[in-house]
This record gives sequence, structure tokens and C-alpha cells, in this order.
Amino acid sequence: MILLTVMDVADHPRLAARTKQRVVTLDVVHRDPAALRADLENRIGGTVRPAT
Repeated sequence: MILLTVMDVADHPRLAARTKQRVVTLDVVHRDPAALRADLENRIGGTVRPAT
């Protein structure tokens, strides 16, 4: 029962609201991952974090 309560609290939408998902279609090809990250951060005005 405690595990279910912890899972329910951890999965609450208010805790997940700190991150956002966006789909971005690029008009350029970046061969360098650092350049891709910089371009994305510039376009969205935020920080790009690695997907896990």
C-alpha cells in the first residue's frame, strides 16, 4: 500500500509540470550534437536535456 501511494505521488501531474515536451521540425541538418543542442536551445528559448 505504501508503494502505491509513493507511485501515485511521484506520478502526479504537478510534479511533471516542470518539464515540457515539444516536437520541432528543423530546416537544417546538424552533424555535430553540440551544434544541434545549441540550435534547439536557441529556437525554444530553454535548455535541452537528454532523453532517457
